[in-house]
Amino acid sequence: GHGSPTDTRTLPVQIDVEQQQALKSAMVGMESWFGVFISGIPEGVLLGNFAAKGKLSFVFVISLFVSNFPVALASACLLREGNRSKTEVLGLWTVVLAITGILAGIWPLVTPAFAGVGCQIFSSVIEGLAGGSMLASICAVMLPEAY
Repeated sequence: GHGSPTDTRTLPVQIDVEQQQALKSAMVGMESWFGVFISGIPEGVLLGNFAAKGKLSFVFVISLFVSNFPVALASACLLREGNRSKTEVLGLWTVVLAITGILAGIWPLVTPAFAGVGCQIFSSVIEGLAGGSMLASICAVMLPEAY
């Protein structure tokens, strides 16, 4: 019956401080990973777009790496603190790398279909999304953790 000693709905769940910290670390790590994953989509398209136009520079590629590296490193450390395996963490970041790379590789092939003013508008929107998604990720995940 309701309220009996065997009724698990009425028993409080006890999680020690260490388990709470591990859970919080894993959650923040996944939020950070998701932010980089989401920002990687427009970044991949942007890389492919610049490559298709012959405007892809080494400096731009390095700047993407440098801007994503601190968040990726922090996320990986938090995921490990949250008791995620090395294989799981490596797998998550491999997915981000693969999706961004696939989009960058495919985009030059589909760019000719979007020639003209429409392509310029689309490129501008993608550039805005790439920058905005990174800022949104930092504001939503990193700033609350810093304060």
